[in-house]
Amino acid sequence: MTSEIASPGKGILDRYLLEFIGPAQTTESWVSTVAMLQGLGGTRAQDEIVGSVHDPAVLAQYQQFERQRGYEIRD
Repeated sequence: MTSEIASPGKGILDRYLLEFIGPAQTTESWVSTVAMLQGLGGTRAQDEIVGSVHDPAVLAQYQQFERQRGYEIRD
């Protein structure tokens, strides 16, 4: 998942997600369906907060991450 987030559009998760493609489901069944997906059990590591985006060093980290994803950086 981390690789897909860092480099979207490269098909990193395509093979993994292919087995979950099936018939359309009703909105009511989405919650139980998502809960059954491997790796989406609701547990995760704590979010890392490195500081305020008003801090030039933190802002530079975010901008570098955006560049790696191929996003246009606007100042």
